Amino acid sequence: MAARAQALEAVFTALGARDPAHWARSHVEGGVDQIGRFVFLRALWGRVVRDGRFLDKVRKERTEFSYVVERLLVAGVDEADLVALVRAMQVRLLVDTCQIVDDPSDNDEGVRWGLWRMDKRGLPLWQLGDLRLDVLEVDPADDV
Repeated sequence: MAARAQALEAVFTALGARDPAHWARSHVEGGVDQIGRFVFLRALWGRVVRDGRFLDKVRKERTEFSYVVERLLVAGVDEADLVALVRAMQVRLLVDTCQIVDDPSDNDEGVRWGLWRMDKRGLPLWQLGDLRLDVLEVDPADDV
């Protein structure tokens, strides 16, 4: 088991985990697909704004959002504050989404769902649960 945890620690290191040994131990000892969870959570974080470059892209799009951004900047809102606001709202949505995936019973319709890691044929391998527990741990913003 120690050799497997060591091998997985190298995988988590390559994936950019802050505490690769913890992720590897949890995978081996807890029987949880931590690789699937980490990769999924990191993919979600990849959609969250990290800096002001997104403002340049948004301003070129000519959408309702781009017009709002332009008005805010013209009104004197600091770009860094705008980025911080957008990022905070995205993080809040990301955490809320993980909570919904983790607890599908929290709806009035009686509808249930789950998130699964699939094999090459599309068959479920591991359920990816308890995402809310690690969603903030996977934030790559601290990596820069």
